[in-house]
Amino acid sequence: MREGRHITDSNWIKSSIEYNRWFIENGTLSGKKIDTYDITGKSTSEVADYVTKWVEVRL
Repeated sequence: MREGRHITDSNWIKSSIEYNRWFIENGTLSGKKIDTYDITGKSTSEVADYVTKWVEVRL
């Protein structure tokens, strides 16, 4: 967040991390677990490839 989006507010970053952690540990929608993908250290093209494959599987 600091590098990619240039966010400097530590409280905002902390709350975002907690929010994301909730989805990873507890996130459900209509009784189904929400898919998550940790993009830490991934390039834009790696993330795009993953998302493309994720969507294709669900079409």
